[in-house]
Amino acid sequence: MAKRIGGAGGEALKLIEEQKYGKIINIRSTAGISVTAAHSSSYAATKAAVASLTKNVAMEVAGAGIYVNAIACCAILTPPMKAYLSGCSEEEKNRLFKMIPLGRLAEPEEYASPAVYLASDEHYVAEPVISPNGGMVI
Repeated sequence: MAKRIGGAGGEALKLIEEQKYGKIINIRSTAGISVTAAHSSSYAATKAAVASLTKNVAMEVAGAGIYVNAIACCAILTPPMKAYLSGCSEEEKNRLFKMIPLGRLAEPEEYASPAVYLASDEHYVAEPVISPNGGMVI
């Protein structure tokens, strides 16, 4: 398997395969699943590629003690998002928040819990993508 993936990713997988156990957690965006904004096709395409890579590597190493998952991030209140929101009208902000049933953007720290869970031995998750998204339909 490791021979098919180049660069640092292939080397890391080679080490994980040698120890017959490991966790790989990719971080991606829901932009690879659904249309999130106009003029974002390049960004969305790269995030879709991460989704495909995650699912395919997960399938290839399934049963070898290696778990490959991804966390699909959605609407996080990061400094760039804060800057973006500062330029939005109240109507635009309301439209965004109405798309999220919890009515707010996620704090960056709220993505730590799914990562800790996926890195732990306390799960039987073979679904390659988890999306903590406040109930947003994607």
